Amino acid sequence: MPVDVSDLQAQNSNDFRLIDLDQYTNDVFTLLGYKLSSVLDDILLVQYADLADETGDTVMRNGVAIPLAHVQKAWRIGKVVLAGHKCQQTKVNDYVCFPSDKGIPCSNLDVDNVGVLKDAIFLNEERVFGVCKPVENESKPRNTRKTAGRKRRGN
Repeated sequence: MPVDVSDLQAQNSNDFRLIDLDQYTNDVFTLLGYKLSSVLDDILLVQYADLADETGDTVMRNGVAIPLAHVQKAWRIGKVVLAGHKCQQTKVNDYVCFPSDKGIPCSNLDVDNVGVLKDAIFLNEERVFGVCKPVENESKPRNTRKTAGRKRRGN
């Protein structure tokens, strides 16, 4: 008997297999009474690093606090707290950029040897755009004529 594709599409993708973090939108993840000690497979637990305040309602973009409602489908920056054993491109303490509309958000999650994370997200590693590094201090002059000339002459 042929399968009707429209019937399959109408079913919730979470009903018959492992959770697909791209499509899971049912809840905010919490573990009341437990500490999370590791994640499996290619899963990352990422703590948001671009929040402008403790409420989690705004993000920083080039020194400007923007309401989160205006950047819901934009990129975010976070610090990797836990990484599954199949993660090949990222590791704990890396800063990563990723789309804000993917993954499972979590709040008040107690992580073993880390503490309670107020605002974080679970992501599949394949959803990460890239690994990035925070810029230390951009007020320092970089490559002035004087230092550039010295470098060329070998002094």
